[in-house]
Amino acid sequence: MFKIGLDLGYGYTKGCNDNNKEILFPSIISMDMGFSPLDDSSDILKKHKEFNIKNVQENLKISISNGMDRREFLVGESARNESNSSNLLDSNKINSIETKVLLAASSVLLFPNDKVPINLITGLPINQIRSQKQDFKDMLMKYKAVVSLPEYNIEKLIKFDKVDILPQGVGAVYSSIWTDIKKYTIPNTYILFIDWGYKTIDYIIFSINSNGVPKLAGNFSGSLNNGMFQIGNDANMAFQVKTGQMLEVGFLNQLVSDGKTWFDGRWVDINEELKLIKDDRARKVKAALKSKLADIIDKIAVTFIGGGGGITMFPYLKDFSSNTQLVDDAQMGNAKGYKLIADIRDK
Repeated sequence: MFKIGLDLGYGYTKGCNDNNKEILFPSIISMDMGFSPLDDSSDILKKHKEFNIKNVQENLKISISNGMDRREFLVGESARNESNSSNLLDSNKINSIETKVLLAASSVLLFPNDKVPINLITGLPINQIRSQKQDFKDMLMKYKAVVSLPEYNIEKLIKFDKVDILPQGVGAVYSSIWTDIKKYTIPNTYILFIDWGYKTIDYIIFSINSNGVPKLAGNFSGSLNNGMFQIGNDANMAFQVKTGQMLEVGFLNQLVSDGKTWFDGRWVDINEELKLIKDDRARKVKAALKSKLADIIDKIAVTFIGGGGGITMFPYLKDFSSNTQLVDDAQMGNAKGYKLIADIRDK
């Protein structure tokens, strides 16, 4: 089977496939409010050609057909500043229109040109997987649509022959330790992974038994619902104090990233406020985790920090334990790890 590792994150959508192609774009969509009839003369799956994923995803526009009508969407950067844009924020992704559009956009970029069975490996936050895993898997197995890149004359039938759902964060841990697994799997210790995302902060614990074999410790793992969006909210309040106005999501994300933005004829700089916001948020998260993990905190051999927010917050988290590391390729870690787990299973 052709494997696709996909991380439908609240901030960014990340994916990779067996052809070593990767995608990374903001989890934002903008919907064309009109319907257009299907063209009866269209020849589905006939006009495939190679294209540069990086160039396409910077100006991503897709068309989705359910067999009766067609809807068009801007996705990622191209949707960021549209008036009707929306983020993936729903705690239940199963019935979310954003989930299905981001899934379609990811798939049309990552599906191979040849018609082969597809194995999708994806994940859910640890606090969602316990109640939503089967329903999410059922939705993905039933998903079927013709998805197009109109500007590239490319059209693919999207459906999945096998779906695996893993706890979010597990993939990133595997991709971090697999190349030097003995270094990290010290017998009778624990590995902690803090996955700081846009909406959630997942903390994943692996228990290492006396033989050095890691196993997910679900009883110690969980999620906190105050990711980078909360830092954005705090930054917007700081911006409002200086200007009397608040920013829309697209401009707010830029402000959090750069620390300043051009507004009303001048630069508005909140870098000092951002440092205090991040330090305060990290302090609260570290305190919450140390409380939740009090029974094992002294036995954690390594703490990994990952996720898009993890890159930003690592300077404020690196003192969490005596061995705290930023994972390699932190933003893509889950997607790559999902596919790695499937590769290991197949071997």
